[in-house]
Amino acid sequence: MKNSIYLSLLLLILAFAACKGPQNPEFKRIEDVNILSMDAKEIVLTANALIYNPNKMGVQLEHIDLDVALDGNTAGKVEQTNNVKIPAKSDIKIPLKATIDARKISKNLLSTALSFLQNQKLKVHYKGDITVKIAKINVKIPIDDFAEVEMKLN
Repeated sequence: MKNSIYLSLLLLILAFAACKGPQNPEFKRIEDVNILSMDAKEIVLTANALIYNPNKMGVQLEHIDLDVALDGNTAGKVEQTNNVKIPAKSDIKIPLKATIDARKISKNLLSTALSFLQNQKLKVHYKGDITVKIAKINVKIPIDDFAEVEMKLN
């Protein structure tokens, strides 16, 4: 009787040890950064955050909270609440939209306007986190990525 209890306990421990818990989704990069609109007061950027879900089950995107800096100056924020399912073992592009205070990116609006007219590139820094829900547990995925956007309207 004792042997069967020990054997059952050993099998139970081995079964739990063989089970691998859920893994955190992975942030890959920010891509497809574009200027949606631009005027003297604000610039609206769109982009996609590429996320990979390594799990055998889907996860739920809950919230996006990113600071946006242009050419080293913090100028805006991305705060979105999305209810997007990230399928198992797949990549997904999460659309982002940031409104930037144009007065914060350059003390000289003339130089910003000239950059726009000359189709120069602007360095965009996204930093913060994306929150996903895995098996009813919220997990924050840290984001710290740079991208360049050409100063032209789409």
